[in-house]
Amino acid sequence: MSSLGLASILMLVAGACIVFAIDWQKRRRITLLRQLEKLPEPERLSAVEHERGAPGIRLPAGQTPSQYVTLQIRRREIIQIGLSLVLLLASLFVILSKLYEPGEKHWAYGIIGTLIGFWLKPVPSRSS
Repeated sequence: MSSLGLASILMLVAGACIVFAIDWQKRRRITLLRQLEKLPEPERLSAVEHERGAPGIRLPAGQTPSQYVTLQIRRREIIQIGLSLVLLLASLFVILSKLYEPGEKHWAYGIIGTLIGFWLKPVPSRSS
């Protein structure tokens, strides 16, 4: 395997790990959002501060703790989509390029399969 192939493998594997780490954080935020809905309004900000480990969170004027958490979830979704597109394009480049031997393309197929599995998994509902 060429050094270019090894470097690209490591880059794409690191990217896939980042996608899954972001997903884990997003799932934690969804769980927090569910718990916030059960708390009285005055206790919600302290729950967000406790979860984030950051006392003294300042929310923009008119924003509730639930809206703050929802915004954090949306930001993570945008990052996931962008990073997934980068990984997909890089994998497709390796697969379609004549620069790589057939044996060096297996990991690119694996990355694409991982991304497909990631995006087709069931989405947790907010109401449960």
